[in-house]
Amino acid sequence: PVHSSKKSAPRKAAAPEPPPPAPPPPVKVDFSRLEHIRSEARATMERLIVAESEEAPPAQTAPPPVQAPTIAPPPAGALELTPAQALRSALSADDIAIIAYLCTETGLPPPMDALALDRINEAALDHLGDTLIDTAGETPRLFEEYKDIWV
Repeated sequence: PVHSSKKSAPRKAAAPEPPPPAPPPPVKVDFSRLEHIRSEARATMERLIVAESEEAPPAQTAPPPVQAPTIAPPPAGALELTPAQALRSALSADDIAIIAYLCTETGLPPPMDALALDRINEAALDHLGDTLIDTAGETPRLFEEYKDIWV
């Protein structure tokens, strides 16, 4: 008998098959809560549904063209407001009190929340073309160039 000097490579054992997946846990439905969930869903649905009469007209229909009104010039000698006067007429008494306090910085300061300061600055932008109150620092202050129109 002839023997070969070569050794044969060892055979790899087959990998064991993974175990089958575990069955999913049973789903338990709490029927006592089911009706409550359904009633909440109905209430939400009713709030989301818009009645046909409340719906906006379809976007495809264009609105009829609107002509801009013609404004007659004021009669000669009519009272014309300066930008500062127009701004004063656009502000509330509380807003004017804030501005007066910022001009003099005497007495008790009126309530100055960020919304009031923004409202004043927006009105100033509309009438003066500039903001009136500097809100960048710790305390709001009136810009120097506008103090003379309020004093």
